[in-house]
Amino acid sequence: MRADVLDEIRTEVFRRVAQQDPFLLRELDRRKDEVRRLVRAVVPVFAPWAGPEEAEQLADEVARDPFGWGPLLELVESPDVTNIWISPGRVLYEGAGGRRYWPRPLGSEVQVRRLAERIALGAGRRADEANPAVDCRLPDGSRVSIVLSPSPSVRGTFIVVRRFPRPYTLEDLAERGMFPPSLVPFLKLAVKARLNIVVAGAMGSGKNTLLNALLLNVGPHEVVVMVEDPAESWVGLPDPSRPDLPQPFVQVFEPRPPNPDGRGEVPMEVLFRRALRQQPDRIVCSEIRCWLTAHYVLEAMSLGHPGSASTIHADGPEEVPQRMIDLLKMHPGGAYRDDRACLARVSYVELVLFLTAYQRDDGSPRFRRLTDVAELRRAGDGSVRVVPLMTFDFRGYAADGSPLGELRPTGERPEFLKKRKVRQFLAPEELLTLEGFFSPNTC
Repeated sequence: MRADVLDEIRTEVFRRVAQQDPFLLRELDRRKDEVRRLVRAVVPVFAPWAGPEEAEQLADEVARDPFGWGPLLELVESPDVTNIWISPGRVLYEGAGGRRYWPRPLGSEVQVRRLAERIALGAGRRADEANPAVDCRLPDGSRVSIVLSPSPSVRGTFIVVRRFPRPYTLEDLAERGMFPPSLVPFLKLAVKARLNIVVAGAMGSGKNTLLNALLLNVGPHEVVVMVEDPAESWVGLPDPSRPDLPQPFVQVFEPRPPNPDGRGEVPMEVLFRRALRQQPDRIVCSEIRCWLTAHYVLEAMSLGHPGSASTIHADGPEEVPQRMIDLLKMHPGGAYRDDRACLARVSYVELVLFLTAYQRDDGSPRFRRLTDVAELRRAGDGSVRVVPLMTFDFRGYAADGSPLGELRPTGERPEFLKKRKVRQFLAPEELLTLEGFFSPNTC
């Protein structure tokens, strides 16, 4: 059986399922018999010469690898791989050993484009001439970004897969060196005290990984609503490999694109408004990336949802307030033309955790470190100051490429220790423990 015929069969199966039973595309691993049935129905159209035995072989092959990863399947299923960049004839991946080229790429533009179409269909979206740039996710929660050729991707269809191989607790991240183990109690107390937290850093620095690990420490009787695009968080879901993992009450909302007739769209703004009305204890957004997410995250922090959290791209903790202000000023209604209105909103963020991804330019592994802990503090003139509480003393690289240095307190005492809610949610001994982290001899 020619590979291109098998590829056509896969794509047609996805198209039919998208029309008849979209939920099947999200449960391919559990509903393989239905996939086989659809393949048998499609085979006479694309391979009329195939007999019953060959049709069964085709059905088994599609059920085994429904998306059609082909030579990339081993790479996609590897628990050690975190990022994959796919283009015709070339595949680069990142794992525990750094970045490497995969020796068996998809050889043609047709193969890569059909794979992109199936991935998008599997997430309830479409990648075609009308939608050449698509963000979506795989059934396992991996984030996918697709840009089709010939335009806007002029050198072939480009697919980027960002994988989240396993859930991490704060203890796991400390063991991997993101921060010292002695800091774990501080992070847990910051969550328990309902501090409004923003995790900042560059792309690939581990922002969502840390955010998810923080959320595992939410109280078991709290209600958390997450708004994600695309939805990728595993917090609150059972993990058979880790039965001891906490399972807080988390509901995840994901925007829904319109169907081919232009109906059924559920935009992110509707989801935020709904979340605010459902009486959650905390509202979490996976990323502040536009005026809408900035507006509603800060709205949640200021309107009775203490302990809300999000992430944001920034090159340093000192850039976080201005980054949010710039996004707020894009509000189409002009609600944030006045700097004072912006600063009033931004000041509701209490704690910034800044991550840095250290990596030498020789393809060595990437090492993610918590390099700054800062407080946003509103001054008497209405401005917002970024006050460093802890900072990483970088001293170069070790032989394995890992950064040398320590995370040390700056000696600043945070203003949030005086807040009423901190005393409300923490026991006296927990408050003393939290205060103890801000002395020169800590960490």
